[in-house]
Amino acid sequence: MSKPNIPHSSTIEQVEKEHEELRALLGDIHKSLSVPCAELSVIEGQLVTLCEKLEHHFQTEEEDGFFSQITEQAPRFSEKANLLCEEHVDMLQEAKSLIAKVEHCKGPRNLLNKVKPAF
Repeated sequence: MSKPNIPHSSTIEQVEKEHEELRALLGDIHKSLSVPCAELSVIEGQLVTLCEKLEHHFQTEEEDGFFSQITEQAPRFSEKANLLCEEHVDMLQEAKSLIAKVEHCKGPRNLLNKVKPAF
């Protein structure tokens, strides 16, 4: 009898660590947006980092087999995993659109207010 193909604890730990890092980065972005004189380049850099981290994290969950390992053992989670994959696409598109908005705000500071509501 073969061993069940469940996610290795190191993979689970990696996913949890990435979740913590993403939450911390989102907190940093919120702080930057709340500073009246924040540099647009800092915010843009944080958003670029967010996109990079999201892409890496989503690859870990989707392409590196984390979701498939879970759904093989618990098919009842297949629909939830598919929904999460769809959310991943939406989140990444939103993060990229925020970068584009910041790039268009390279003028007066008050233009950054266009970005805040989207975030």
